[in-house]
Order: sequence, then structure tokens, then C-alpha cells
Amino acid sequence: MKKINIEKAINIIFIISSLSIIFLLMIYSINDKSFNIKYITIKNNHFVNSVEIENIIKEELKNKNILNVNISKIKESINKNDYIQSSKIFTTFPSNIFININEITPIVLFEEESKYYLYDYKLNKIEADLKALNYYKVPIIVSDFKDQNKIKYITNSLIDILSNSKSLYSSISEVRINNNEIHYTTNNRTIIKLDINHINYCTTKLINFLQQNTNKPIDTYEYVNLIIPNQIVVKEKSI
Repeated sequence: MKKINIEKAINIIFIISSLSIIFLLMIYSINDKSFNIKYITIKNNHFVNSVEIENIIKEELKNKNILNVNISKIKESINKNDYIQSSKIFTTFPSNIFININEITPIVLFEEESKYYLYDYKLNKIEADLKALNYYKVPIIVSDFKDQNKIKYITNSLIDILSNSKSLYSSISEVRINNNEIHYTTNNRTIIKLDINHINYCTTKLINFLQQNTNKPIDTYEYVNLIIPNQIVVKEKSI
């Protein structure tokens, strides 16, 4: 019995000693400037430059080291930027912080009350500044159209096109709205006609048409009319 009690006492002393050492090491580390964050590595940011991100987190890193920095708060501050979808942050010894940025994927640009806006892949509406207007090459709704729900329908249609044919999406420069018709115009002036009231159906028809005609680029057509039910009417460009 005495032997068991002695072993228990030794174990308790060992645990208390270990915890004390860990606690003292943590106190030392927090006060030791060698663990202060000195190196910031930012990756996968293309539109939002690294200086902007460093300015966002400057106050959060002030007098902080890798053991007491608040990662969640830094992430929250970064993700408030309209052009950043999400971020991942981690630290490494002795003084490094790494930030991986996931920027938004803008889909379409439109004007509303003399301001320009983007809808992104998540259907977030983002006011586009001059830098964004010059940077993002996305289809532009050129018609004076204010129905936000229908603009979202168009955005979803373009997302489907992007998911299935990046080359076609990249070639669409303009979106025109004429009553119930949507016209996607490519860089080479091919017009793709869809019915706004059946835009999902028309988009599916378009994607199937592309998949069945892989040897014939869309730009060989003057127009592709998807509006008529159960039909696709095309007119080839004259040579």
C-alpha cells in the first residue's frame, strides 16, 4: 500500500513539475522578443495586393508573437475585404505568419444608379471601384435593367457556362436584355439568344450543344437561338 502511495505521489509531483515548466516556458516565450512576428508571407492574392493586406492586419500584429497572436481576429479582419472570399492563416517558429488568400470570383458587371457592381460566384453584390473595373474581365450587362432577381438568374446562367466551358464564358463580352430575351455577345460578335423566363433550360441546351459540337467553335455562328422549345436554331457566319 505504501509503495502504491509513493508511486502516486511521484506521478503527481512529475505532473505538477511538468506543468510548471510548460507554464514558465510559455511566459518566457511570450516575453521573449525572438518570437515576435517578423516575417509575413502572403500567397494567392492577385487583385488585393500584399501591402493592402499587411495594412489590414497591422494593428492585430502590433507587439504580438506567434504564441499570443489572435488568428481568428486576423482572419475576420482580412475577410471583411469585399474582394476576399476567405483566408487561411497559420504561424511557424520562431517568428513567421503565413496567410493564404482566396479571392472572390466575379461573374458579371452591371450599372445601378450611376454606380458599377459585380455579382460574384456566391451571388454577393460588390461595388466595383476603378481598380476592379480595370482588372476584372467579365461580361457586362449593357442594358438599363434594374430587376435584381433577373440579374441573379443571368449570373447563375453564366456560372453554369463558366463551370462547363471556361473558353465560352471568357469570350462573352456583353449581355443585352430585350423584353424576355437575353443576348450573350461574344468577342467575335456571335449572339447567343436565351429566354429570361426559362434561362436555366436554355443554358442547359447551350451546354449540351457545345458538348455535342466540340469540333465547331461557337464563333463560327452568327447566332445561336435557344429560345424555341426543343429546338436550337443556328446561322453560320458567311465566309
